[in-house]
This record gives sequence, C-alpha cells and structure tokens, in this order.
Amino acid sequence: MILPEGAERTQVEDKQQFVMAVPYRQPLPAYPAGVTAVAAQLPVCVEFVVGEDGAAHSPRLLEGVPDCVAASQPGITPFVDAALAAVAQWQFFGAGMCTWQREEAECSDGRAHVTPLAIRLSYRFRFSAGTPGQPVAVEAL
Repeated sequence: MILPEGAERTQVEDKQQFVMAVPYRQPLPAYPAGVTAVAAQLPVCVEFVVGEDGAAHSPRLLEGVPDCVAASQPGITPFVDAALAAVAQWQFFGAGMCTWQREEAECSDGRAHVTPLAIRLSYRFRFSAGTPGQPVAVEAL
C-alpha cells in the first residue's frame, strides 16, 4: 500500500494484524448518457474514506496522480460526477486491527478482539469512448 505524504499511520504491534476492508456492494459508474467523449480513455481517479461503519465517506476527485484527469480538463464534470455518485454507494466490511492473545489464528476464527479503523482508499475508473450507458473499468490505486 502506498500512503500519501502526511497520511496518518497506525502502528501494528506484536500480536496484532491489520484486517483490510472488503467490498460487498460496489456498483460501477456508467458512461454518462448524452455526453460526447473527451478522450478515447478517460481515467478518473477518486479517493474516499471507508468509515468504521463500512460506508464510503467523503468521495472526491484525486488529482496529481499520473494517468488521472485534472479537474481543470474541459468536459470531465459528468464523468467525475458519475464516479463520485457510484463510490458514494459502496459498502465494505470495514477495516480493523485484530489483537490476539495466544495465536494469530484467533483473528480468523473470531476469538480475537477487532478494533474498527477508518481507512482511505483510491480507485481509478476508465471511461472508454463509445460505451455510453455501459459500466467502466475500475482498478485500485
């Protein structure tokens, strides 16, 4: 995992294991209807926080990342809006810090204590020209 500069870090101690958030509802944005393509492939990068409740909070356009559009690029607003609206609906089994007493296996069999953690994630959506109304490709950054 690549953390941005200034990101808060959580220290993993002995007898602890980080448990990553796992999506269970992840509708993808569709290509905006009635919009003319501004490029053959339009990569829109979005970041958001997966809260302790597993919901996606505060989605926003992620800029300054290679192969991602800039907010100033003409015609991208409908694509950014589609990506942000989709991400706002995402649901996860939230991330956490698992602390076990005797063995790490306690984290997988439910005997350990898990402290919920909020984490920030980033995804790249690739809108392809000629696919109005169709889902887009998505990849984690």
